Amino acid sequence: MKTLRQCLIDCDMAMLRAIADKRGIELTSNRQREVVEQLAEALAQPESTADVWEGLKPQEQEALESLVSEGGRRKLYLFVRQYGEIRAFGPGSLERERPWEDPISAAEGLWYSGLIY
Repeated sequence: MKTLRQCLIDCDMAMLRAIADKRGIELTSNRQREVVEQLAEALAQPESTADVWEGLKPQEQEALESLVSEGGRRKLYLFVRQYGEIRAFGPGSLERERPWEDPISAAEGLWYSGLIY
């Protein structure tokens, strides 16, 4: 299984900015490698995890608990069937549409919170 840092490295800058915005993290750089390091450190803090848990909707909490109970992995089609889709956006449309502000599903809410990859 990939580490958090490895998952973040796979994200483009628009997605990294979306995660930071959703989690209330003020980025101090525009360089992807530095943003990845800053986010990986911030997201791994216990208080960050507690804060995000408190902000999740009940269905998002249920979805996350489901993943944890299965060892952190689940077939995507099964997860999406139960907890909703995650819309695909290119970097430009992601920044314009800002879907993390009003996710359409529990899965999408977890995605933009940086909790699932």
